[in-house]
Amino acid sequence: MNPADHINLSAQMSLLEQHDNTLKALMEHMKEFSISLASLRTQVINTTATDNISAPSAAPSLVLPPPTRDVFVPPPAPYHGNLGSSKRLNSRQARPPFRTA
Repeated sequence: MNPADHINLSAQMSLLEQHDNTLKALMEHMKEFSISLASLRTQVINTTATDNISAPSAAPSLVLPPPTRDVFVPPPAPYHGNLGSSKRLNSRQARPPFRTA
């Protein structure tokens, strides 16, 4: 075996061990997170069940009164520009970007 290959294999083995350790640590964190999430879910379910028992059956909803009159929108100002100043579309711009059969 070539000494350069041995050094290269050692470096790759070290990198694989680092990745393996990182993945193991991530798995542990995911397990802890999963346990915490399950605990929170249980607390929310228990709190919701307790609130539903003690809450009144028909809570009043917020209803806004209807508007008393229509909203006034002023007419737009008249256009005094040059209406003939726009350029015509060339044939490439006028065609759709896709073909129809």
